Amino acid sequence: MDFRRHGFKYQLARISEEDEEAEEEGTDEGTALMDEQDDNAFKDEDDPESDGVDGSPSPHSDGETSPHSDDEASPRSDSETDPEGNPTGELETDTAAVSSGNVEDKQAGGGCKEDEGMASRPPGYQDPPSYEETIRMSAIKVEGETPKRDRDEDLEWDQDESVEPNVIVNPFSDLRDGSPQEDIELGEMPGRSPRLTGATAEVTPSGDSIKRFVQPMEIESQTTQKPFHICFSEMNSRSLLIIIFSILIAIVAVLIVVLLPLAFSYVEYYELGLKQQRSTGQVFFNDGAFESGRHAVGPDYIFKKYPSWATSVHLDDIAVITTAGLSLSFSCSFQYFIREEELGLLEQRFDQGYPEVIKFVAEAALKNVAASINLSLYLEQRRQVEILFHDALRAKLGGNCCPDLEECLRYDTCHLCSNSDVCSRGYHINVPFFQLLEINLPDVILDRNLQVQLMHEEAEKETFLQQERLTRKRTEELVQGILNSASEVTNNSTSQASLIQSLGEAEARAIVEGSVSGGLTLMYNSMNVTVDQHKASLHWLRTLEKQDRLVMGVSFQEYMKLIKNWTVT
Repeated sequence: MDFRRHGFKYQLARISEEDEEAEEEGTDEGTALMDEQDDNAFKDEDDPESDGVDGSPSPHSDGETSPHSDDEASPRSDSETDPEGNPTGELETDTAAVSSGNVEDKQAGGGCKEDEGMASRPPGYQDPPSYEETIRMSAIKVEGETPKRDRDEDLEWDQDESVEPNVIVNPFSDLRDGSPQEDIELGEMPGRSPRLTGATAEVTPSGDSIKRFVQPMEIESQTTQKPFHICFSEMNSRSLLIIIFSILIAIVAVLIVVLLPLAFSYVEYYELGLKQQRSTGQVFFNDGAFESGRHAVGPDYIFKKYPSWATSVHLDDIAVITTAGLSLSFSCSFQYFIREEELGLLEQRFDQGYPEVIKFVAEAALKNVAASINLSLYLEQRRQVEILFHDALRAKLGGNCCPDLEECLRYDTCHLCSNSDVCSRGYHINVPFFQLLEINLPDVILDRNLQVQLMHEEAEKETFLQQERLTRKRTEELVQGILNSASEVTNNSTSQASLIQSLGEAEARAIVEGSVSGGLTLMYNSMNVTVDQHKASLHWLRTLEKQDRLVMGVSFQEYMKLIKNWTVT
């Protein structure tokens, strides 16, 4: 059977602890025999015709041992025999366990016996391959490639390289001695090895019986793992305490990381919160309301949240029948704030159903007030109706207990407050804002009211017309009086001006004439004109000079005479 083409692994049962102790005692005695067996095996296999080199292989070093722990045996060849070809000592059963699976291998191995410690073989059981056969096997099947090698194929040997053996697992389910299955790590195989994609196989005997076949693979070695209870018992108390404390610290750290974020709950800036337990759902009314922020309340607590800002309520078509039998309807809206100090009482009384309760109570209070209001107020004094509705809501929903001074001054509700110790807190809210929207009256009432209003308007119009006529007459009278006064003043001023002007002209003329008379006298005296006839002629000449069309001149002769006289003079 060619095992190298199928990549089978074999796993054999581990020998008992007594066999291991016996193996440790017989290690020194079997070392020399193992070296001799290895030399014989390599001489049989490495002939000059197949290898093309000297047939004497390099012997294994006597002092070379496996790099494993003390409780494992050194790797040895499965073909160790005495010079006569028979199995030696404790290796007799080992050689039989790993003897060849066919007749030729048994003859080459010297006729090994069957393993006496092995249980009865199941049907179809085949002995593991011998050393000569496994030395020619490929160690690992290359992935994606099926190795094809014949039994008689020549192998190339590399003198400088070595092979790292690994475990070959037994494919049969029955164990030899019932011991637990365990892989044993083997050391590096010295000497020559075939240059293949994998590495060649090696059978490692251990003690009295062969434990398993090993096959080289990619990893270098496998560390023997002890059972947990053995490792735990080998720990000292200090290491155990360190491990325990480390585990406790890790648990505490994990708890802190997990529970610390859960211990904080958030309340938004527009919310108020009451502490509530997650597990039971209990709400703590007496702890007060929590404002916005991050609060450390514990991982089992959350906040039951309420709005902290204004909540608007809109009421449409509230039907009312007044005391006078008039049917009407109106719409309104108002805004309320939950009292922070009374949030626990609100939760205790109404839970999360308080909005519907407040809406129902507000509608009932408005109906009671609207029924007692006169029709004229709806028609003529809308602002007064809005104030009455607002006061009724504040008294019903907010109660009659006095708030603090600041709130009293802000909302102007002090006239509604009660100073007694026994007062009603209402529904634990404040209603600072109210808006009266639409008032719907019957059409008949509206028509009659419209006619009445028109009659009033007509009467007022006639009154205004009469007042306009009277005002016009009075205005005309006043205008005429003012015009008469102005005419009188104008006439008086004109007469006085004429008088003054006449007097001025007469006085001016007298002054001028007086001045002319004085001037003529002075001129006559200067000219020595004493005859009245000459004075009259001179006066006549002066009068002619004042005429615009007068042309005067002197003859040339007289002119020359005058020039001469003037020159002589």
